[in-house]
Amino acid sequence: ANIEALKIKKIRICREKLVKNKLNLWQKTLILASIKPEQKSHKKITKCRREVVQGVALQEDSLRYYPKSAALAPLLGRVNNHKKGISGIEGEFEAILKGQNGNSQLNFNANSHGSYFNPVSKKPLKHGQDIVLTIDANIQFYAYSHQAIY
Repeated sequence: ANIEALKIKKIRICREKLVKNKLNLWQKTLILASIKPEQKSHKKITKCRREVVQGVALQEDSLRYYPKSAALAPLLGRVNNHKKGISGIEGEFEAILKGQNGNSQLNFNANSHGSYFNPVSKKPLKHGQDIVLTIDANIQFYAYSHQAIY
């Protein structure tokens, strides 16, 4: 709701613009005769008006927590927007970590009293397996901070 309100809210926005000075014939004559000092060819004008804030939008994004920050991030890896591991341990052990969705079927007929509470499982749900890592954070940090660039 706050983002939607911000999308339509108008605020005072000021912009500066350089405009060429317009001199009349008398001013030009005084400058040429060295009676009046020469003026700058451009002057800065500030114009303010109320406008809608541009660039306010909702963007869906995920936030991942990496213990020990960037030193372990390359090792742990990452997943893409389809939640598939694409690098590091996430990518290497994708088949073990991902699991499998299941599905159930509800049968309704005249004699199926309470079939909602007794679904028939067509494909069982399988949770992904856990992986336990034994990482020495100090060694990993040293390796990360002293990596050679080839």
